[in-house]
Amino acid sequence: IAASRFRVANEPSAPQSNSFCIYQLTNEAMEDTMGKHIESVKAYSRLHAYNYIQERTDSMETNTSKAKKGFRYQDKTRMISSFLKRLPENDWMVYIDADAMIMNMSFTMEHAVEKAVQNSPEGSCDVIVQDSLWTINTGFMMVKSNVRARALLDRWYAEHEKNPVNWNGDQGIFMMTAATEIARQKNVMNVPDCTEFPPPAIEAASQFCARKLSLESRRNICSAAEDVRTRTQCIRSMELNLPSCNSTEKMSLSHGRNFCYDYVMTDLLGLPFNRRSSSGLCFLSSLSHETRINMHDSGIHYRVGDLLWHSKKPPPMLAPQ
Repeated sequence: IAASRFRVANEPSAPQSNSFCIYQLTNEAMEDTMGKHIESVKAYSRLHAYNYIQERTDSMETNTSKAKKGFRYQDKTRMISSFLKRLPENDWMVYIDADAMIMNMSFTMEHAVEKAVQNSPEGSCDVIVQDSLWTINTGFMMVKSNVRARALLDRWYAEHEKNPVNWNGDQGIFMMTAATEIARQKNVMNVPDCTEFPPPAIEAASQFCARKLSLESRRNICSAAEDVRTRTQCIRSMELNLPSCNSTEKMSLSHGRNFCYDYVMTDLLGLPFNRRSSSGLCFLSSLSHETRINMHDSGIHYRVGDLLWHSKKPPPMLAPQ
């Protein structure tokens, strides 16, 4: 097995060019409670000869109670954005949350890029994420070191600094940053800011929610699943969220913001679930076994063969009996 270049530091220098660099943010508490998760990512990096950088974040949060829980979400966006600038041009940063465990050692980053590019209208990708039913989970991100991707991550951090308290931590800000950038490139004006509370498009989002989760729409969307089990999970997840459409309370909180983002992507930008890739932002389908990476919040839950188990709890096969 070829050895990849490892570094664990508070302020890592730029890794040598190796096409893919896996990057993780941890602190002492995370290493104590999620050590097996982190070790699995290191083993995966060694196996495929990817660079691996683990940056410790202990010094970033002086409040002890907060430091034990992790780190400020703004620090995550700042550090990811900063680290990308240290990579050689056109190399890939692969950011993986510390609570994600590698389960499929044969799934490669080369394969993920190949599949993402195949589904990209432009035939290229700057950022690759998992397509969820109505969100993006930023616990796994592939970001290419180029001008456009660096600018996107800089905007993500800048927007997060302006709006530190928002839905879904750092990922809600990323969802709207990505949607706004796609809108800019498509010359779509007056895109609502779904990070506001409550979302300005809450009525439109509620109507969109009910329409998307209707029986006919559920069957149509989930019919793209490659097998019965995935299709059943897809339909079931949509059914469970249907009551949220008519709940003023839920639509005023994270549900409404998620569906506001989904409404913007689908109705305003013409990029529905499973066909979202545009403007260098590429989405991997969660309905295809070949592109299932990060099932953390999609409702289409982990199954054997997926790249990651994304949960602070150990996977069932490793949990104490």
